[in-house]
Amino acid sequence: GLDVYELSLRAQKRGSHDLLLGRFDEGMKVPRVIAPEKGPFKDIRYYRVAGPTILATNTEIPARDPLRSRCIKITMPERRGIYSNHTESDLFELRAGLLAFRGRHLKGILPNVPKPVPGRLGDLIQPLLCVAALLPREETENIYELIGKLETERAEAEAETLACRIVTILFSIQSQVVGGRLPVELITQMLNEGVPEQHQVASQKVGHELSALGVDRKKTQGRMHIIWKQSDMEKLFNRFGLDVDTLKKISPISPRVPDEVDSAID
Repeated sequence: GLDVYELSLRAQKRGSHDLLLGRFDEGMKVPRVIAPEKGPFKDIRYYRVAGPTILATNTEIPARDPLRSRCIKITMPERRGIYSNHTESDLFELRAGLLAFRGRHLKGILPNVPKPVPGRLGDLIQPLLCVAALLPREETENIYELIGKLETERAEAEAETLACRIVTILFSIQSQVVGGRLPVELITQMLNEGVPEQHQVASQKVGHELSALGVDRKKTQGRMHIIWKQSDMEKLFNRFGLDVDTLKKISPISPRVPDEVDSAID
């Protein structure tokens, strides 16, 4: 358990970010120079860093920080009042029960529970479900309730991103694909429709977002076009929760000023 002020920022400044990122990956090792006087290759020691970790910090971990995708984020509500500090004797029974549980299952094999959701969230939740399978049924139900909340938060956060707005436009103009191509200029125009000039998105920024989404582009007849591959596009639409019912709700696209102006302007 680590309780650190501005955790991610301080870890990056101290060159320790890889230690935190490595906690997620079993078998990962992090090199550290511990004896410079021994010369190259002999001055380095490799440390295993994987393990369950609780990170407590006062500031939000940025969405683009790779550490964010390796965490199950739980926002603790502020509660004002006077609380008693627990002593070691107060927690004796709880600790004894945890040690007994560990001893009972230390050499056993955890139940095999399938990943509840795809992606990294499924990787994070799966071990918790394996342990919960040894506990009363309500513990598994609590974890699935948490998954629902996390998925809702993720969908709401992605809905505000430039990537989601681009994919939503792609979804709404599928009928305008000609010969497996769609002009990038059309997407840029729709993004900027009704948006003040100082907040408009540059075509280069749209291109960068398309590349990050894995959408192929090619310059033909002096214009940049998307290479439309229906199977790949359907996977992209599924990722952002777009379906036929969604199409009825988003036509026409409602323009809006980006929340993060500096990230929307190239």
